[in-house]
Amino acid sequence: MINVCGKVLMNVKLMPGEKFKAEDILEELNNLTDERFKIVKTSIEPIAFGISAVRAVIIIEDPKVGGSIVEKELGKIKGVGSVNVEQVTLI
Repeated sequence: MINVCGKVLMNVKLMPGEKFKAEDILEELNNLTDERFKIVKTSIEPIAFGISAVRAVIIIEDPKVGGSIVEKELGKIKGVGSVNVEQVTLI
């Protein structure tokens, strides 16, 4: 039996905390380096009333790492109020 494990792709939305802007989070996110996952795309999405969210597409090389570790690391970014995982799939 062959065990074939692919990479994991995650789409996440980061909402800024009070007194922070999406641009601040985006800058921190683009400077984040972690050997367990790679951020391949980021963007800012307007939500409403001047509030914007940061969207990120992340690839986890080893599926054993798990999305919760990525969520925890993203939550440590200064200014992040919440991390919402919107999609997880194997690629």
